[in-house]
Amino acid sequence: MGNVISMPKAQEDAAPSLSMSNGLTSVFLDVLVLSGSRIANTDREKELINLLF
Repeated sequence: MGNVISMPKAQEDAAPSLSMSNGLTSVFLDVLVLSGSRIANTDREKELINLLF
């Protein structure tokens, strides 16, 4: 079983949806959190990254 990340219905034409295996989703989120924590400047940005982790 895999995962699909997509835009809300009102904006589904704005970007294609991402279909990933569970392993790829895990790697994707790890990279997102690591890069986000490196560039976060404000407390709010840091809080948003912590929500993903």
